[in-house]
Amino acid sequence: LQSLAEACGDNLAGPPPKNLDGVKGRVEGGGTLWDQEAHEDAVRILVEEAKVSISLRLLNQFKTFMLSASAEEKQARIMELGKSSHLWNGMQAVMDRVRVFEESMGYVLFKAILHVEAMQLMDHILLVDHIAMVLQSREPETGNPRLQEHMVLNYFYCICKFLDQLNTEQLLASIQNHQLVSAVVARVLKKPKWTVDSVGLVSEGLALLCGQEDFQTSWQEHLPTERDRGDFLQYEAVTSALLEESPDLRPTLRPLTDLYKRVKKGR
Repeated sequence: LQSLAEACGDNLAGPPPKNLDGVKGRVEGGGTLWDQEAHEDAVRILVEEAKVSISLRLLNQFKTFMLSASAEEKQARIMELGKSSHLWNGMQAVMDRVRVFEESMGYVLFKAILHVEAMQLMDHILLVDHIAMVLQSREPETGNPRLQEHMVLNYFYCICKFLDQLNTEQLLASIQNHQLVSAVVARVLKKPKWTVDSVGLVSEGLALLCGQEDFQTSWQEHLPTERDRGDFLQYEAVTSALLEESPDLRPTLRPLTDLYKRVKKGR
């Protein structure tokens, strides 16, 4: 699994050709997993073998147990697994493997759902449920960007990116039911320092969501309380800092900055 994650990140098939003119079946600057400029063979095979949904379900079951089980239950389960394996090398060794599983599986899933082909073949509602479960948990901050506490923010971006190519009405209802906008904003505000890339991805996701016509007519239901709207307006400072760093993002983030104005006007 760790090797697969490395393959997804490194594109083991090599760099894309420099000139695609006359190269049949390859599309420069776009296309699908099968005809895009870049080679992503590991992700393509995951999609073709219908393993993306399985990856999500495994990760969700794992995280559900880790967030709901007591320390004693976790230790008992680890001991049970360790005794059944000839690779048992102590509690810490098993915990290290658990961490590698979460990092690798989470990253593989992210690289896959950056493509609409993968998103269309998976359980979108389970993905929203999973994001909400992790964001609303009280899991301690580790600072590891590959763990789910950070990675689910990337998943949120992917959902927003392809919202109009999926079941928009159903997904918006699930996002509203979980109060996902408030959960995403709260997670970013909770941590004092984020990389520009991380904040940029979250902000682009929020902007894509704010740009949806159905969201624009129901944003009050996604930010129902005064506290929700107050936290959302606090996020404006994050957006302003991002735009100061990357002013070229201003057109991309305009739906988000426009919503700040509407929220202020409606308070």
